[in-house]
Amino acid sequence: MAVNVVVHMSSENVGLAHWLQQNRQWREGTPHPSCCQTSCMPPKPYQLSPRKYNYVFKRLVVEKKPLKRPLSLVDVIPMLVHGWKKTGDWPTDQKAL
Repeated sequence: MAVNVVVHMSSENVGLAHWLQQNRQWREGTPHPSCCQTSCMPPKPYQLSPRKYNYVFKRLVVEKKPLKRPLSLVDVIPMLVHGWKKTGDWPTDQKAL
């Protein structure tokens, strides 16, 4: 939401003018030239397909190794349930959510 406020520069309005300028930069953002590169951007979460559940479970839970890209929580929960069922750590009398 853009708000344009005109402040007449006088000795008592210098602080207000500075605050308004700073506030506008916070709201609108001022991209730093070095952050326009893709290396500064966080990686997009990996979309996990059910056929990869075994591999990812083994890598994360069994081997305790990190993945190269983050996973969405929506994908992590079914992957964990699948892995726990396979290893026998999921109670058989409980249904998965």
